[in-house]
Amino acid sequence: MTDRAADSIETLVEKLAGEDVSQRTRARQHLVMRGRPAVGALTAALSDPRQHVRWEAAKTLVAIADPASIPSLVGTLQDNDGDVRWVAGEALIAMGEEAIVPVLKGLLVDADNPMGLYAAAHQVLHALTTDRLRPVLTPVLDALKHGDPEVAVPPSAEKAYESLMQLP
Repeated sequence: MTDRAADSIETLVEKLAGEDVSQRTRARQHLVMRGRPAVGALTAALSDPRQHVRWEAAKTLVAIADPASIPSLVGTLQDNDGDVRWVAGEALIAMGEEAIVPVLKGLLVDADNPMGLYAAAHQVLHALTTDRLRPVLTPVLDALKHGDPEVAVPPSAEKAYESLMQLP
């Protein structure tokens, strides 16, 4: 086992902050190999003040695809950085339909960055819309593109949430 593979999860997460891109990539690969045990440290890294650390953490969570990270990833859909939001969206997409209800709930709370949230939520919901879910999610997707989404999104998200709770 190499030194890097033997590193603790915390050490590997710290290496995501490094300036050397190849070192960050190797640390990310080792964190993916650790899987579920790394999720807590990675979700904490989603709040790091450095953009590249948040991006690396979200990118790692894409590959791990552990549902335990969904709440933190939904919060990251409001990140000030569009690249971080995009990768957080990709991580939620990797979770599949299990991410839909938490994303809808995220649309029902006051957002610090509503326009960023709406763009990222559209990315996720669009990717996860299946033929079965199209009638429920299309009104939300339309509201997210509405000229005044802060008015249109909450009622459509609430209705979609209620509809999903009634599906078998």
